[in-house]
Amino acid sequence: DVSAPQRARGDAEDDAWIEELSNLLHQGERDAIHQELTVRGRYAVFQRLWSAKEAVTKGVGQGIDFGVARIEVDFGRAKPLVDLGGVADWLRSWWHPRQLEDAQEVEQAQTIELDPEACGRTEPLVYIDMWPRLDWRITQHPLAGDHWVSVALGP
Repeated sequence: DVSAPQRARGDAEDDAWIEELSNLLHQGERDAIHQELTVRGRYAVFQRLWSAKEAVTKGVGQGIDFGVARIEVDFGRAKPLVDLGGVADWLRSWWHPRQLEDAQEVEQAQTIELDPEACGRTEPLVYIDMWPRLDWRITQHPLAGDHWVSVALGP
């Protein structure tokens, strides 16, 4: 998916879109948007979030009908995905070995650092229906004119 800034689409550069689309965003996404100090900054965060969400819906094969509200995109650093705590023993005894590996990957992902400046791209964490989906990868690259391209790859 490719996203464009408001000015490239001929839209007014304002925050009118926030109220309209707020119900399609998760709290962490809204928080990330509101951390920005300028209208352009807020919209830049939104366009990256939205582009990532649309890339996932296309990757699923349903497009926007899949429901962007089902998808949460996290650009944060070292956000704990889940607290396995005492569940780890239960996982070892009941889950298929591949599922256990997935759970261990989730536990290890608690220390992931995402630094877009260092690598020139970002790979946000993806949640679908509130579940962390480490089997999905979203790669984003900045393009000229404040555009972003997002590519999602999943199972």
